[in-house]
Amino acid sequence: MSSDKSQSCLVMLDVAGRIADSEETIFRHNSYAKELDLKSNGSIKLIVVTPRNKISTEFASSDLQFEWIRIGGNRKNLPGFILLSFLAIKKQNVVAFICGDPWEPYWVSRILKLTGFRKAKIQVQLHGDFASDSWGHGSPILSIRKLLISLRSKSIDSIRFTSKAQQKNLQSKFKIRCEDQRVIPVPLNIPQGNLDKIQNQELVIGLVGRIHTERGLDKFIELAHKAFQLNPSTQFHIIGSGEEKIWLQDQLEEFIPNSNIIFFGQLSGTKYFEALSNLDILCSLASSESYGRVAREALALGVSIIATHSAGLDELSESLPRGVIHFLPDVLEIEELEGILQVAVEAQTPPDLLQFFLDKNKSNISDLIQSWLEMVQSD
Repeated sequence: MSSDKSQSCLVMLDVAGRIADSEETIFRHNSYAKELDLKSNGSIKLIVVTPRNKISTEFASSDLQFEWIRIGGNRKNLPGFILLSFLAIKKQNVVAFICGDPWEPYWVSRILKLTGFRKAKIQVQLHGDFASDSWGHGSPILSIRKLLISLRSKSIDSIRFTSKAQQKNLQSKFKIRCEDQRVIPVPLNIPQGNLDKIQNQELVIGLVGRIHTERGLDKFIELAHKAFQLNPSTQFHIIGSGEEKIWLQDQLEEFIPNSNIIFFGQLSGTKYFEALSNLDILCSLASSESYGRVAREALALGVSIIATHSAGLDELSESLPRGVIHFLPDVLEIEELEGILQVAVEAQTPPDLLQFFLDKNKSNISDLIQSWLEMVQSD
């Protein structure tokens, strides 16, 4: 996409390269760019600045609606990322920075605002339930990050939360000065039509997403152990990647045969939808889950959910018919799990959930872009 200096631009500083992680993330931001172009009558464009090594060649030359600037810096070399970002956008009319989290993207945005883009506004997006006591528990790095969250700065012009429960929790934990607060869920990755769901001969229980400790891995291991004791033919599918993958595999293989476990790695596109829809049960076990994007995607595909209580899953459960989400007790006894698994397998998700989530996707994208436009137009 060629640069048009007559346009204003919103800049996303993707310091960790998360936007390039999957097809779905790229296409989601492409939909943001299309909506921004439509709502601004072509006067504002979206620019994404990301580390060069995070871009696959498959997407490097794609016909995208946003301008993708690839630079050499990264989160491990923050001064380099700041300098290269400045050089990359210094001739652009930057009206706002959109920060995907309250750490590196915000820090870089604030420095750039001070050094060359003083009129630019800043929106900080909060995707995690950082107020939860369990968020960062057991991880020194995450615990330090939690201490570094600052939402009092006058340089923050807008804050985007993903759920009302998350907003309430964060307001109670952190002193938030910003008055422009928006609750806008993250659009889901779901196909436009129903997939043909395979009727599994054996029970298939899945874990989807980043394989990190805070995602409830200990609870999943406990559940898997008891589920295997109840039925040794149960299959376990893990979709995703992360630093704890080897550890999780070792823990599961202590009591479950390797033939019962499949690690798919990170999937995208049709392969992701097929693997997700082929689960009988999805486990959503992070106690600090702020929204529950994967749980919503699974429900849209007719997959039952077993979860631990969290801000995101509790709010989702309240918005759906009773019994759609099956919560685990704090102390998981094998007899109680047997009943939960049976109910979850036999449960029928509402058939109109897919269309419901598709409609919500459209409104969420529209609301997000509207929040950007109203921010840049405010005094």
